[in-house]
Amino acid sequence: MFMFTEGSVNRAATPWSVITTTNYNGVTLSRITALAMRTSGFEGGDANNFQPPHFIVSFVNSGGNTRCAEWMPWTDEIPRTPGNSAAANFNTYDAMTDGSWFCAWTGGWYNTWADMLASLGGDCYIVPSNAYGTEAWRGDGFSVGMGVYDSSNAKYNSDARGLVDWFDVGIDGTTTRFLLAEVEQVAAVVQITNITFASGTETISFSSSSGTDTTASFAVQEATVLVPGATSFADVSPVATITGSAGSFQASFTPSGAPRFYRINRP
Repeated sequence: MFMFTEGSVNRAATPWSVITTTNYNGVTLSRITALAMRTSGFEGGDANNFQPPHFIVSFVNSGGNTRCAEWMPWTDEIPRTPGNSAAANFNTYDAMTDGSWFCAWTGGWYNTWADMLASLGGDCYIVPSNAYGTEAWRGDGFSVGMGVYDSSNAKYNSDARGLVDWFDVGIDGTTTRFLLAEVEQVAAVVQITNITFASGTETISFSSSSGTDTTASFAVQEATVLVPGATSFADVSPVATITGSAGSFQASFTPSGAPRFYRINRP
């Protein structure tokens, strides 16, 4: 997965957040035979219009002018499901037929890739983009992400954030899948919520964000001093008794000697 975080038009004229390539420069749009993406949108400056990360293509039209077109997954009756990967709100879309393509040059919306090509006329080819002047958003021809290149597309991109798992590009019938860098799964968060001492027994209450942890998942450890980056912790002795379930636990033990620093260790 790869996360894209787009800037705000309130702080920059043409913010962009994309991965972009020159590898398709010179390719005519009619040679593109497949475009697909597994994408998820979190948020955007315009709650009703923001889009998840998507395809953006710059090209030279039949009149010799450089223009941009972008694919909007959440249009044309495509369900809008903002969220995050933990909520399973990724969706896989075929950009050739799902959603819509928007071209600021014509102001047109096209239900399919083929509809857009027919409307543009002639066989446009991909080029690096400086579409609307020197201050406009620029990409290296073919991009994935979000970019503001004209006032008409700001509401779909400004302040937006989302993830892309993979995307497909097909040229002349041969399709290549690009798997973006995987994000290592975040470890469970363990948080101490309370510490009490009564009748010679120390009790540490804590929670875990993992739904599969058991009492055997944890150990109470102690250290006599804290040295940043070099603190030496060891299990308390006698070993703590840990009880609880469903993310809520308590560890009880008998402290000994001088005051200690304690932690809950989840190997």
